[in-house]
Amino acid sequence: NELPEYSYVELSDTEDLYVYSFGGGIYVADGNVDGADVTYSFNAADAGGGSYIDLGGIYTANWHNWDGNWAAAGGGVGSVGDWSATNAVMVNNVSVDGDGVQGGSALDVADGGASATNVSMVGNEGLAAVYLTGASTTTLLNSIVSDNRDGSLYDGETTAALTVQYSTAYNGPGDLFGSFTDPTGVDGNLDSDPAFVAWSADGDSSNDDFALAAGSPAIDAGSPASAYNDVDGSVNDQGAFGGPNGAW
Repeated sequence: NELPEYSYVELSDTEDLYVYSFGGGIYVADGNVDGADVTYSFNAADAGGGSYIDLGGIYTANWHNWDGNWAAAGGGVGSVGDWSATNAVMVNNVSVDGDGVQGGSALDVADGGASATNVSMVGNEGLAAVYLTGASTTTLLNSIVSDNRDGSLYDGETTAALTVQYSTAYNGPGDLFGSFTDPTGVDGNLDSDPAFVAWSADGDSSNDDFALAAGSPAIDAGSPASAYNDVDGSVNDQGAFGGPNGAW
């Protein structure tokens, strides 16, 4: 867990090489990958500790768990690409206890696009759980970003664009949103304790349960559009276990 930012190799007295590592769990480039029921645990890389999607790659992640992954940028997921493309598509995922030393602890997007629908990002540590640079575009829908130790949503550059709808951002440092406008109170966004069944900041996800406890304000707080209804036909529950594919 103590990797340098970059690995350094001296080739000769006059030539040096900096070797970057990408995607501790999976590296996707110039192709489309659909993944389902996957866990990435305790991987490390310079970028994308758990997963890295490069320019030209598209990774669709359904029912994923990123647990305890480490990177300089993108502890859980790192992505770089054409700003007009969506490189990372995340649906019904949990990202917990990640560390993004110089960027996003759960998701780091540079000049690419990402979408997160019914995703729970909890207990991560880095500049922010979601960190955008360059001409990045990212959409957060029906999701929960909670108890992240160094920020929730942050725009590293003013050219990045973040859309947050029917989501919760809760319990981080004083400025949860960095340079983004606080979305609380508009577009269905909340700042209340999501009230998970079990959650503790002990770095051990085996004793966590990110289902919503009875009375949670995140129950039925997702998008009211019928396409996002829960398995039982009720309005979408925010977080990893809401929506039509939430029974995982």
